[in-house]
Amino acid sequence: MTSQIVDVAVIGLGSAGEALATALAEQGLHVVGFEPDRVGGECPFTACMPSKSLLHDATSGSSWDDARRHRDEVIAHLDDGSHADALQEAGVTLIRSRAGLVDEGVVESDGRRWRARHVVLATGSAPVVPPIDGLDDIPWMTSDELMVADELPESLLVLGGGAIGCEAATIMAGFDRHATVVEAGALLGGGVDAAVADRLAVQLRDAGIEVCTDAEVTAVSETAGGLRATLSTGATIEAAAMLVATGQAPRWSGLGLEHVGIDDDPAVDDKYRVEGRDWLRAIGDVNGRSPWTHGANHEARRLARLLTDAPPGPPTEHMAHCVFTAPPVAAIGLTAEAADDEGLDVVVGTARYSDVARYATDDLEDGVVVVVADRTTGALLGCSGTGARFDDVIGIVAALLHCGCTVQDAAELVLPFPTIGQVLTPAFRDAADAIG
Repeated sequence: MTSQIVDVAVIGLGSAGEALATALAEQGLHVVGFEPDRVGGECPFTACMPSKSLLHDATSGSSWDDARRHRDEVIAHLDDGSHADALQEAGVTLIRSRAGLVDEGVVESDGRRWRARHVVLATGSAPVVPPIDGLDDIPWMTSDELMVADELPESLLVLGGGAIGCEAATIMAGFDRHATVVEAGALLGGGVDAAVADRLAVQLRDAGIEVCTDAEVTAVSETAGGLRATLSTGATIEAAAMLVATGQAPRWSGLGLEHVGIDDDPAVDDKYRVEGRDWLRAIGDVNGRSPWTHGANHEARRLARLLTDAPPGPPTEHMAHCVFTAPPVAAIGLTAEAADDEGLDVVVGTARYSDVARYATDDLEDGVVVVVADRTTGALLGCSGTGARFDDVIGIVAALLHCGCTVQDAAELVLPFPTIGQVLTPAFRDAADAIG
């Protein structure tokens, strides 16, 4: 079988693959991209964009019919035509079928082969399905299905209290549906400090959402009205439907890694090389390094520079992430617990939204911010918080971390009055005072 010769073959054209393929083709490289589903991936069609559209309407009093129409416009009625057209206009050869490796630098798809100087895997991630007795006997859904549903269930059992689970529950509550979140761990939110997770639980309960932490679903069975779940605590929950949101796993299988001597759980370094191979790279969710759209796009920009011998800049050590509940949660860097686990001498600074003037002028709900720093060096290690527009405020901390600021430097930052961002100042000062 003959092979077409190309510069770069990109397998998977979600956020990371689409951005990379476009950037390389615009620089004159011969790029072929493979995508059996939608160009653009999950984010614009079944994940980030529909969920944010629904969250906005759920918390602003829109009817479900109006929210559904708005969502369908946002996701272009699940038509990826504009993404595909833009990719091809940039010069990318688009192949709408699955692809896999058959030899070093050789990709096969639908009976054809391409030989590439570089192969990039950008196949994303897939939901982790927990081993629950009876799960195979009941209908259940993933967030991708919920976010594009024509109708919401009257009640929803949400497995997992991370970003996806908390956002799904918030959508349900906003449209007067009942939701119960079951989280196996002690904390909601994923990667936030305990005080922030506790505040998030209060926010969800205030919205009418039931929250069960330190609990797992051990068995499920079908009922006339939907399903019944038994928890590890002995409690039972009945709901019309169940959402599985217990995490994501990289999509390595089916890529032909075995044909080049690589296992299905390979290591990826900070230059995105798979098991040290210069010709094979992996970006986006599949490499597990930064599982967010902004992380995928950053990796695509950096890899485009690496593959064209341009200075790539350092990898981003800290990546902010958000939970778009009402109000939102955001975090970056290490929590106090994670820093302590790394053996660091940690100081913590805290502040509340009620500490700043905007709390009173805007009649806001109270919120909490936690700042983590190294006692020995003063290095700013991380921050998490929840409160009005904290998803935007976290960008200030991202800039400080990127510039290597100490918490003492951060405590001297002058933020305009009266803005919500000022909630960071008492937290920074609290941590700086603890260092002395």
